[in-house]
Amino acid sequence: MIKAIFFDVDGTLLPYGWERPPESTLAALRSAREQGILLFLCTGRMKALTDPFREWFPFDGYLSLNGQYCYDQSGKVLRCAPFSKETAKEAFSVIQSASIPCLFQEGEAFFYLNDHPALREFLKENRLPFPQPYPPEHLETHDLLHVLLFEFEKNAPLLSHVPGLSITSGGFDVIPQGGGKETGMKEVAKRYGITCEEIMAFGDGDNDAGMLAGAGLGVAMENGSEKAKKAADYITSDAREDGIYEALRHFGVVSLLDTRC
Repeated sequence: MIKAIFFDVDGTLLPYGWERPPESTLAALRSAREQGILLFLCTGRMKALTDPFREWFPFDGYLSLNGQYCYDQSGKVLRCAPFSKETAKEAFSVIQSASIPCLFQEGEAFFYLNDHPALREFLKENRLPFPQPYPPEHLETHDLLHVLLFEFEKNAPLLSHVPGLSITSGGFDVIPQGGGKETGMKEVAKRYGITCEEIMAFGDGDNDAGMLAGAGLGVAMENGSEKAKKAADYITSDAREDGIYEALRHFGVVSLLDTRC
């Protein structure tokens, strides 16, 4: 019996280029909620970029920064898994010496290191204010949870030798070793007394593969990567073609719904 469902955002709940999930998806979420199923976002996005989803649907929890910073509907923190101080300091040193443009993220606060046009374009596209430069003293006093790299293919290899960090597959994210969406999913579910066998998960990217494999029922989108599809138990329709609704109907989680506005 499915007791919780975890959803990736981009390319899954929200088709690329869309400003809002399909109406069929929102109708399916409402139906699942009525049955008492817990619903969670599980995304690489920072907290500021999950807030718009609150306007469309009140999820039970949010797993941001690829599962490193998780909180419930009220804002209560469920999981905060930072880099060790030693790893954070070494990564900072490499980034500074190589002038790697990136965002440093501390749960709800974020900062930049090494300004770059790609960094500015990311902030503009996501309607985010330009942040303050990262204060080096935070390495001692604050928890660093996530680093978002720009010029990824060029710069990721420079960080790959730093012990205690992991570079997400198919993404632009640097997270603590042993972290990731699958770890966040399992730990949050455990807090609610839910086993892996009682979890359903949806995703489309390489960084969703572990989450799909770790859930009792993993569903990949037709528009997803080959790695995500291989990790899944089922491949549903494209995110733009009612894929969420189709899979939930297929497995009997929801019935035939009126998906009109």
